[in-house]
Amino acid sequence: MRHGSYPEQVSTCAPDSDSNITTLAKHPGTAFMELQFYPPGWVKQFNSQSCDARDWCAALTIDSLSEDPVNGTTLNQTCQNQILGGIEYVNFAFLTRSGSPIGPPNPLDFNPSTSGNPTRPNVLFMHPGDRIGVSMHDTAHGLQTVLVDKSTGQVGSMTASAANGFGQIEYAPTGTSCSQVPYDFHPMYSTSSPQTRVPWAAHSYNVAFDEEIGHFDYCTAVSNTGTCTGLEGAPGDREPTDADDTACFPASASLLVQVSGCNGTNAPGFDGTSYQRAWPDGNRFLHPTAQLFSSPLTGRFFNRDMQPDHRSRLHHRPADRRRPACRVLSVLLDHEPVPHPRRLPVVHRK
Repeated sequence: MRHGSYPEQVSTCAPDSDSNITTLAKHPGTAFMELQFYPPGWVKQFNSQSCDARDWCAALTIDSLSEDPVNGTTLNQTCQNQILGGIEYVNFAFLTRSGSPIGPPNPLDFNPSTSGNPTRPNVLFMHPGDRIGVSMHDTAHGLQTVLVDKSTGQVGSMTASAANGFGQIEYAPTGTSCSQVPYDFHPMYSTSSPQTRVPWAAHSYNVAFDEEIGHFDYCTAVSNTGTCTGLEGAPGDREPTDADDTACFPASASLLVQVSGCNGTNAPGFDGTSYQRAWPDGNRFLHPTAQLFSSPLTGRFFNRDMQPDHRSRLHHRPADRRRPACRVLSVLLDHEPVPHPRRLPVVHRK
């Protein structure tokens, strides 16, 4: 029985070990974990990204890819239709004050009305401006994430353990079976380097931090099916809707900020609010402020960080391999190029 994640070749592995750096044919499979923080004020989880009108929340998520590239197979479609995320299935759990999930996190038993509903008394909420201490470490029964709100004294945590309902999907490329295997998720490697990566992810990251912006664009009218039927864009820069205006909600669905808009990928348009020249102008109350992020400055292997570049994934295509020197640019609908940073290591001074 195989279960786990891409490349679905080996069913067991040694946790916390760089022995997992190997070829795809011998690779035990990699999932990636994210500790996600959700801002307040718009449409409520699990439909969109907010947990509350005014407070933040956080969730531990683990993505796995049920695909075998060696034999060219994927998880059967019947099972994909039954699990959270489909072929890239997800374990999802809000961090709680007790450390117990509010519902089953695993992709087969996940229920948006329970597991994905943050309006529960056990969920950890954080006020804007609170100082939060973040800890992620391994335990005997899975990776544990802990948030300590230094402003209120509250603590939230979640352990990716079988006891908490986390699990993997049994790999069944043929037939219609769909089974969940209880699982303790542990860190895969013992160090962090360009070799300790997720071989199937677009960003190929190991330890990373990001702000997932770029998904939002305004929409003047939203249909009952969640598509934009009006104009996209902010006032003063509106134009006809296009194919990236999906996962849309009317202003009436918002918990606080009454604006209508879409959560689609905003590609190929690249013209949503995140791409406009609306940068912080010094007003701390009406605009977001800038962040400074660096890699940890302790240990042997934490003296570099890498900037992601989608060109590395694009160059996996045969046409791009024939032209390795080509320059890939995204272009706004307003005909302005979006620059792509080169993937270069950055050495931090100590």
